[in-house]
Amino acid sequence: MHVVAHEPRFWFLLEHEGALYLDVNGSHGAVGFEVLMRLTEEEAGRYRGGGPAYLSGLAESVQNGGPFAVHERNLILTGELAFELADAVSRARASGAVPPP
Repeated sequence: MHVVAHEPRFWFLLEHEGALYLDVNGSHGAVGFEVLMRLTEEEAGRYRGGGPAYLSGLAESVQNGGPFAVHERNLILTGELAFELADAVSRARASGAVPPP
């Protein structure tokens, strides 16, 4: 897994075994949350056409809906890929590709 793109303090786009994953860091009031979801083929296509602006809009919809709006897609809840995600972000920060939080 590796970081493809990011918007500081909001989202990371990661690639793992040919699939794209969006990691959104959101909050509702004083409560923060994280959502990691695999992009559908349609979402991946829209990203390729719209770039980071599309992902910001998708992340905004996750932020507005909260973690329960996409809980069935949230891989953080199952622990799936959580270690790979943390490792990829750490490597990107260590390389200077992603600034520290």
